[in-house]
This record gives sequence, structure tokens and C-alpha cells, in this order.
Amino acid sequence: MAYTYDAMGNRLTKVANGITTHYSYNSNDQLISETTADVTTSYAWDNNGNLIKKTSPEGEISYSWSSSNKLIAIDDQVNRRQVSYQYDGQDNRIGKVTKQNGQTIETQYLVDSERPYSEVVLERTRVDQGAWSETLYVHTPEGLGDLLTQDQTGQVNHLYQGAQGSTRLVTDQQGSTQSIIDYDAFGNALLSSKPDSTIKHRYVGEYLDQDSGFYHLRARDYDPKIGRFVSRDRFEGIKNNPLTLNPYLYANADPVNGVDPSGHFGLGGMMAAMDIRSTLSNIQIDFGMNLFDGIMDPNSVAKNMAVSTGILVLGGTGVKLLKMLSGKFRAMISKVKYVNIAPRKLTTVEVGLDNIKGIIFDATYQVKDHVATIRVNMIDVQSAGGKISNPARIMNNFAELAKKDGAVMLRVEGTIANPALYEILQRRYNMVSNGAHDSFVIDLISKI
Repeated sequence: MAYTYDAMGNRLTKVANGITTHYSYNSNDQLISETTADVTTSYAWDNNGNLIKKTSPEGEISYSWSSSNKLIAIDDQVNRRQVSYQYDGQDNRIGKVTKQNGQTIETQYLVDSERPYSEVVLERTRVDQGAWSETLYVHTPEGLGDLLTQDQTGQVNHLYQGAQGSTRLVTDQQGSTQSIIDYDAFGNALLSSKPDSTIKHRYVGEYLDQDSGFYHLRARDYDPKIGRFVSRDRFEGIKNNPLTLNPYLYANADPVNGVDPSGHFGLGGMMAAMDIRSTLSNIQIDFGMNLFDGIMDPNSVAKNMAVSTGILVLGGTGVKLLKMLSGKFRAMISKVKYVNIAPRKLTTVEVGLDNIKGIIFDATYQVKDHVATIRVNMIDVQSAGGKISNPARIMNNFAELAKKDGAVMLRVEGTIANPALYEILQRRYNMVSNGAHDSFVIDLISKI
């Protein structure tokens, strides 16, 4: 296969077996048409950047979305199928109902959200209110979580991955080959392959929802047929890296050398895909929401907190740094004093705000299981002569306090970006606040 792209990483053509497919886009980098041999499929999008309709000569498929831009329903007139999806409070997909050919199929997912990337560990399915059948999934304990074994009501299969983490070989409990799967660069099973329909973890080890044809990559859904996500990324990209500014690309349009397990950030560029997966088994992942890059320059953060990795993911409304757990890093962890400190009020002296005229500061602080949390309820200046001129210094003071108490991680929540700081943050750091919902996490180990 051969592909061509525009400057934003949008696929313009694909040539497969001598047949060329042409793609066109609007000014928002949204795919609007796909044409192969005079057969055109058109795509329509809502104002939030979500795919809402796919129309081809075969028929129409409509997609519905929640207020948080999660796919919640599909009306597939091509296959005469209706699908609805359910999510928990953390936006993990926990259920699905499929209606087709007069049958109603219910599926429930038990999700382990404590892993670096959440994984389905138990899947329950029943047809027309009948008995439940269960499939148990056993993953590697760390990193991206390659699927080792699936047990479907006593039918055990072992899965073996290639260098990129895609399921390539499936055997039964006796070691007999059940399925061999080959993929193109974007995750479509090749015609020579005959994947078992019961094997749902396929391309880069991710879960293929066979009703939608999408890989559910946690934050968003990925369509391998077009090599793109079907909803807009809330990660706004890095200005000096144009490919990250395209909100629909998978792995920055370089799936051979990258993966995108979160649905937000393409991991790659500095190492081959094989090295990415082996390294991801030895890293700590914990950078949170949207304020951190408004307060600290990502380039300096990279130098200070990801020195030993070569894996770096940064961006506008979401920031993640991946810090390799080297031997030295583990040694530092072993020296940390794990403590629990009951919630208490913070003073202005502790955080270096006592010299600001007219300061009003209300925040609580606690440490639980070596993780410190600071909840800022109010920070304001009610004096014409007072001002907060260095928000980053406040963050440093927070971090130093938590580190002194033996915490290895600090989570800051609340109205740290309230109007008293908003103008400064917006002017100096080009940040837009989400008010009470702002939160982020600081890794204190690298500062020890």
C-alpha cells in the first residue's frame, strides 16, 4: 500500500492493489468524502467535532454523542443494527446493547481503571434476557497491558503479540493454532487473515468493538478504515509541531512508529514501536489535566522531569509526562517515607503568600498513601496594592511542602485559576481556565 498526505497529516490518497482512494477534508481537518472507483462515501460532523453521519451507496450510519463527547448510540441502516453504549462516572465504557435481526444482545464490561491505561478484565454477554456468558481477560501487569489469555466460559485462548503489540497468533489451551492475523499499517486485518470473531483485542492489543468497527481507545474511538479518530481531541497540540495540531490523527499519522493508547496523545518519534512497548512496561504515568502547562513551560518540564526517558507527550488542555522507572528511580522510591496526614487548613506562610497585601487564601491539605492533595477553595486579592505576580512560585511552594512531608505525588485541585490569577495566567501562559474543575498532578520523585 502507498499513501500521500497534506501538510497537516491528512491522508489524501491510498493505493492498494492498483486501486486509488481519494480523501477530502474541510478547514477543520474533518474528513468529508472518500472516493474509490467512483463510489463516494460522505461524512458529516457536529459543532463539537464528532462524526454524526456516514453515507454511502449502501446506506446511512448515524452516530449520537453525549455532552462529554462520548459515543452513546449508532443507528446502522446498512447492517440493520442499533447500538447503545453506557459509561461510568469516569467515562469508562461499562456496557453496550445491540439490537439486530430481532435479537437484543446485552454486554457488560468490568473495567480495571487503576492500571496506567484502563482495561476490560471481565466481559458478560447475554441474548434476549438469557443466561450470561462471561469472558475473563488476563493482561500483563504493567504498561500498556498486552492480553495474555482470554477464558470464554471455559474456552481458553492464548494470545501472542508482534513487535508493535498487535495480536498476531492465537492458540488454544493445547497450543494448537486457532488464528493468525496480519494487519495493514493502520490496523485493518488483511484479507489473507482469518481472525476469530471471539478475539477482540487485535491491533496494538486494543479492543475492537465489532458493532461499530472502531477501536475503543479510552478517551476516543478510532476507525482503522480511515486511519483516524471519529471525534475531536481536546488536546490542542504543540504549536511548533504541526501534526499535533490536527485533532483527528492517530499516532500523528505515523502508526508504524507510534501508538495512541489514551486516545489523546501519539507516543513515538524518539524510539521504534517495539522499544515503546518495552519501555512502557517500566514507566510511571501520571500527569493530569489542563492547568499544568499553563503554569510551567513544557520544554523546561521535559528537561527536569523526563530526562531519562526519551518518551515525552505534551500539550494544551492535557499534559502527560512518562517517567521511566530506572534502577536509580526505584532506589529513590524506596527511600521515600510513606506517610498519611489528616486533612488540615494551609496557611499563607506555608505557601509563600503572607507578604501579599489583602490576600484571602483558603485551602486544605492532606497526604494519603504517599499522595498529597491540595484543594484550593479560595485565593483572592482584595487590595489595590496587592497582586499575585508569580503563579508558578505558588506551585513550587506547594510541591516543596508535599515533598517535605514524604509525598511522592501531589495533586492540586480547585479554583487555583480563579479571577485573581486568571488575567495573569491568560496573559503570561495563554491559558483558559475551567474554574473549579482545574486539576493536575506533579511527580515529586524527580525533584528529590
